[in-house]
Amino acid sequence: MNARNPRRNNHYTPRAHLARFVDPTDPQRRLWVYDRSKPFKDQPKLRHPSQVGKARDLYVLQTDDSTIDDELERWFSDEIDSPAASAFGSLISLGPSSLSAEERRAVARYLAAQDVRTPASRDWTRVEVQKQNPAETEAGFQRAWVEWIRGAPDRLASQIEQLGWKVIRAPSNVSFLTSDIGLAKVTKDLTASVPFAPGWSSIGGYRHWVFPLEPHSTLFLSPGVSDGTIESAKSDACRQLNYRMFEQALRYVFGSHRDGDVQSVFSQSQQLSSMG
Repeated sequence: MNARNPRRNNHYTPRAHLARFVDPTDPQRRLWVYDRSKPFKDQPKLRHPSQVGKARDLYVLQTDDSTIDDELERWFSDEIDSPAASAFGSLISLGPSSLSAEERRAVARYLAAQDVRTPASRDWTRVEVQKQNPAETEAGFQRAWVEWIRGAPDRLASQIEQLGWKVIRAPSNVSFLTSDIGLAKVTKDLTASVPFAPGWSSIGGYRHWVFPLEPHSTLFLSPGVSDGTIESAKSDACRQLNYRMFEQALRYVFGSHRDGDVQSVFSQSQQLSSMG
């Protein structure tokens, strides 16, 4: 807690991770941001990683003496994001087999946290809490949600560690997208829509969990994956992964390039939304 200078702009997608998706041709090191709630003709916009993937007071608690408690934002930075940073570099360059046990644990904790730290997770959890306790106050919900987030890495990291980990490489004509959720949950053939729900306890219901590491590398996690491998994927498979990432985003999708593939994914997603 820091009463004098609390961290109220809470980052649910770490800036260091978004920085891997900046446009390499942009001298200001910005990334392309797509907003699913707006027509494609108004998009995308170039934004710096520090300007996106955040929400004001997302994790903030009000104490009894009206002090702002920003402990969770600081905890993410110190205990989750920083320990995983170097491991992601190894994953990208050398694949899962290069990770030490400590690094694999750090990445597993990061993924467990990422799955529950977003506004989408908060919205989903609020609905579930209201089903159980319609009289719950907003302050009570916020405290319960923050406590649940804090426990997620310890609850779920071991399960994530035991999955098969594989890095997928994209061909030169396709770039992976990421989103304001940061993860996508997909079926074996990548064709079925998966409703959003935080937590990894339902892992038996899905074939793959996808975490884009940077524009040309994605981490696949699955009970059926041969652990520690690196695989080159075809363009169509990578585009399907991009569509799933786009489809499951709460609102924002981030990419390193403004290109036709992204426009196609965007258009297909909006067409299906209007039909549904």
